[in-house]
Amino acid sequence: QLTRQQLQELEEKEKTPFQKFLDCVIVLFPILCGAIAVAEYLLVPDSFTNSNPNTYLYLLVILIALYTVRAIVALVKYAMNDKPFFQKVRYKAPLHAAFFLLLTAYDYLTLKTGILDQPFIPCLNSILNIAWEDREMLIVSTLYTLRLLFTGYFIGSFFGLITGITCGYSKRMRYWVDPIIKFMGPIPTSTWIPIMMVLPITLSDGAVFIIALGSWFAVTVASMTGISNVDKDYFEGDPTRSEITGQPARHAKHPAGHDPGDEYCLHRHHDRGDDGC
Repeated sequence: QLTRQQLQELEEKEKTPFQKFLDCVIVLFPILCGAIAVAEYLLVPDSFTNSNPNTYLYLLVILIALYTVRAIVALVKYAMNDKPFFQKVRYKAPLHAAFFLLLTAYDYLTLKTGILDQPFIPCLNSILNIAWEDREMLIVSTLYTLRLLFTGYFIGSFFGLITGITCGYSKRMRYWVDPIIKFMGPIPTSTWIPIMMVLPITLSDGAVFIIALGSWFAVTVASMTGISNVDKDYFEGDPTRSEITGQPARHAKHPAGHDPGDEYCLHRHHDRGDDGC
């Protein structure tokens, strides 16, 4: 059986030598853009004081080195007729090139010319230095934030599944929950922040509530809509099994071309404990 990649290769026309050369140039183009970013940082004079200037330079060199290794591996595999990996790198190459050019433009507008005023819009080197100096506080803050995020997400998802499944199967429950969903749907989640600040609860509990509320709404609507959109004609009572066991049974409606006798055979042997007909 042919894979999707093999089918695409069969459908595509053979590339000309110029097209193959152009693909290789596109793959190598982000390296040139990275070199431009390094040259701009080193050669263009700074308009402001830049302490520890090598931090941003080291980051650029690491990013260029990682992409260079990836590009060389892709070219080697392409020469060995291993095209999938090369095509992935070729597909992402323009984005990587644009990323290096974006870094160059941002550094030029902040550190080199001051068109974007500091300290309101700091240069990348300052951001990296401050982040490294305050790394312990950032790590602790990130862990606390993740705890609040996952706590609120799992609580909201749990109750959202219960509410959505219940409303999907019960019209009476949906009658009472629908107005709440329609009322809360257009309200942005950030609107609840002032309300949480005046309530007699901690800020952590308020953050968990806001996150849980957002996930509850999304999960409730998705699960309720999914269950409600299932056509109930796909399900019907099974009179054959009811006559055999004396109990009502429900199963998927027999599709065209399916022999109901097979269903009878499966029910009969399942009741006897057998494996099949």
